[in-house]
Amino acid sequence: MARVTPHKDMTPEDLKLWRQQQAGEYAWKRNQTRPGWTQARAAHWYGVCERQWARYEAGDAGIPLALVKRMIAYETSFAQAVDRIFDTTPDQSEKYGGIFPELEREKA
Repeated sequence: MARVTPHKDMTPEDLKLWRQQQAGEYAWKRNQTRPGWTQARAAHWYGVCERQWARYEAGDAGIPLALVKRMIAYETSFAQAVDRIFDTTPDQSEKYGGIFPELEREKA
């Protein structure tokens, strides 16, 4: 399955694939799990009801540009956080007390 990148001409199928590619998994049927987010979680993240999200995925309602912009911003911020975690060397973590060097307070 190819990774879906949010764009302004997303199809309902693209939206569904994007939701399924998010980090995590959820309980499904008969003790099975599925990767990604549920429609309810995606709807809550965007601030609409689950029914409205289902309409977006079914193609019964157009996918708002504001949703696409939020998806792009979310992917960018998530990628930056992951990059910081994996690109921070152990000595930097020790020095800064975490993964965010820019938060270190200057010593007086």
